[in-house]
Amino acid sequence: MRLRTLALLACFTLPLAACGDDDSTPAGEMQHDDGITRSESGNFMLHPMMADWAPTTGDHTVRFHLMNADGAVQASALTVEPWMPDHGHGSSAVPVATDMGSGMWEVSSLVFTMPGAWELRFEATIEGAVERFVMPVTVQ
Repeated sequence: MRLRTLALLACFTLPLAACGDDDSTPAGEMQHDDGITRSESGNFMLHPMMADWAPTTGDHTVRFHLMNADGAVQASALTVEPWMPDHGHGSSAVPVATDMGSGMWEVSSLVFTMPGAWELRFEATIEGAVERFVMPVTVQ
């Protein structure tokens, strides 16, 4: 009877152990929810400040807000590389990131040369450490 009880207890509690409030992302993967992209470390978030942004081919200027759980985060540098992973190439233009203050960055010369699946690969220098973000973008 005791062995049966332990077996039943294990059957019901082990599956629950896999569930929980932990929304961590496996190492090397980015989390992307509601337009917000988490850094590789999971400590920082990057949010495009355009409602319903549906990029098309051509030149764009977009503002992004850099933050952590406590609010805006100031970075000393931000670089952006548009990359088309299925084709193994980026864009011919080099985006320009301008610090607007209070964690806000404006990225201009963000050029998508063709429709399809793109990634915006960001590197932000925060307190001397480099944080990487990969934001998936579908270009029409």
